Amino acid sequence: MFQSVCFFDIIDMKNYFYLTILLALVASCGKNGNNKGNKEAYGHDSKVSSKGVNSLSKDSFVPDRVFFDFDSSAITHEGIEALKTQAEYLKTNKLSVVVEGHADERGTDAYNLALGLKRAKAVKAILVKHGVQSAKIKVVTFGKQKIEFPGDSEEVHAKNRRSVTVVAAKK
Repeated sequence: MFQSVCFFDIIDMKNYFYLTILLALVASCGKNGNNKGNKEAYGHDSKVSSKGVNSLSKDSFVPDRVFFDFDSSAITHEGIEALKTQAEYLKTNKLSVVVEGHADERGTDAYNLALGLKRAKAVKAILVKHGVQSAKIKVVTFGKQKIEFPGDSEEVHAKNRRSVTVVAAKK
């Protein structure tokens, strides 16, 4: 009537369950075939990405990144123009976003986390100035924890000094 189960069978079942969950999570993180590559997305001297929130709307171009100078949270003219475009798109589509602040690999973890937060807050301030409701924008910092381009050249560092606006939910 009852099947006896030994302790080791339970451990194996738990491990199998966790392994299955882990594999599913890893598989969901993979890149799809639609990614074009970082060189096309950023260009060599570009301060604003050519890829972005536009994946939600094929009819319009909306950049999702703003790039910063070394040790700075000041937004460049190109960055302000990109954020104006973002603001219009976010207002029209009633979207909530998370602004991620990032830094390059130089400096301490604590310093880069603080700098990433300053960058994200600077982006939020510009979006709010251009009519996006403050409550629809969350900020988060990753400092140097999510480096997109490993390396030691100034060009690589410049690509990692960024904010990224990520759509959170449509309301």
